[in-house]
Amino acid sequence: MNLFFLFILFFSISLSNNINQGSLISSELLDSKTSEEIYNDLFPSLGMMTPTNGYDVDIYSIIYETLDNDGQSTLASGAVAVPSTSNFLPLLSYQHGTQLERNSVNSINGFDIPSMWLGTSGYITVLPDYLGFGISELFHPYMIYESSAIPIIDMLRASKEFCSINNINVNNQLFLVGYSEGGYTTMATHKMIEELFSDEFVITASAPSAGPYDLSGTMADLMLSFDPYGEPFYLPFTILSYQDKYSLVESLNEYFLDYYAETLPGLFDGYHSIDEIHEVMPIIPIQIFKDEVIEEFTNNMQHPLRLRLSENNLFNWVPQANMKIFHSQQDELVPIENSEIAYTNFILNGAPRVDFEFGPFGTHQNAAPIILIGAATWFAEFKKEGIEGDLNQDNYINVNDITLLVSIVLGIDHIENEYFWLADMNNNEIIDIFDIIELVNYIID
Repeated sequence: MNLFFLFILFFSISLSNNINQGSLISSELLDSKTSEEIYNDLFPSLGMMTPTNGYDVDIYSIIYETLDNDGQSTLASGAVAVPSTSNFLPLLSYQHGTQLERNSVNSINGFDIPSMWLGTSGYITVLPDYLGFGISELFHPYMIYESSAIPIIDMLRASKEFCSINNINVNNQLFLVGYSEGGYTTMATHKMIEELFSDEFVITASAPSAGPYDLSGTMADLMLSFDPYGEPFYLPFTILSYQDKYSLVESLNEYFLDYYAETLPGLFDGYHSIDEIHEVMPIIPIQIFKDEVIEEFTNNMQHPLRLRLSENNLFNWVPQANMKIFHSQQDELVPIENSEIAYTNFILNGAPRVDFEFGPFGTHQNAAPIILIGAATWFAEFKKEGIEGDLNQDNYINVNDITLLVSIVLGIDHIENEYFWLADMNNNEIIDIFDIIELVNYIID
């Protein structure tokens, strides 16, 4: 068998594995809420931060095709919260924080606070379960860049297909937001979209929040500490995930003390709670490791685990779209140094639109609602309801819009500043013949 044939075979296999990636398999209506019901549900928790005069919202579960750790086709699930309107609305993907129980997701449980808040505020809200949750029986790829981002991107594809099938109007804006693990996953998704799929998706703004972007440095040093830690299960969850992905050792007994090597894996099967795991975990997480492993990892910067963690750091790239990193100075679980390192590197590397918002927002858990609402408030600066090219705002783009655009370019008609973006098809802040060409090509396509 010659090399050319081998190449063709490999290419064919790769193509066949990926051909249905992001395809919608099924969808089901889970629940519906009026804007009044949403307000009454949210107000006890959020008070004056509760949206008023919002949209009614339907929430659907969807199943779609994506890739597993090995790049093979697998099924994943999530939910989509859809505001009840014919307006063209933005797509927003919300990435949830660390969970352990397979069924604790929107595709099974329907509405929660983020889905209600974002949906009634006028976002078609994509709520990925992640691999290992919902219908997925895989081990969750915790803090792994590619396996975090790919299922999110594929769910965006499936959500667009779902909207198209059901005549749900989506404009060309895309927002990304998440907290804790969701902050990491949001950062990973932003990175992968801009580096690999910029011809398919254009990010309007992203808000990665309180994420562990410096896994091999800040987070590794924290886990090496012999101080008590609030969520000790984070450490074995990461190790088990990396073992599943990279096969770091032949047996977990090479890392863990025998008791933990035998006890912990079975507790991370998706059917045990955090409390159940904490019952067997020491309050100082590093105490599950053998002493010689701790010593080797501490002193060897080329330790295989440290190198794999380094591969999954998320601060050595250059975001192009609007990004605001949020983090509380009082975060005791995911130190703010993660965001400081990311922000500093982005700026030094020439990122044009990155900002950093920090403050005494509270502990990791307490800061979450404050930061997420802050992110949504920031998104409102960019959010549009409508679609570029629909100059007469009738929810159709056709020859009537071309006629109106020609009149604007010729100075016969004018457009109000707040609707300028509808006519600025190429987003260069000038309305001219090139916008007419863009609009004509859009209609032809």
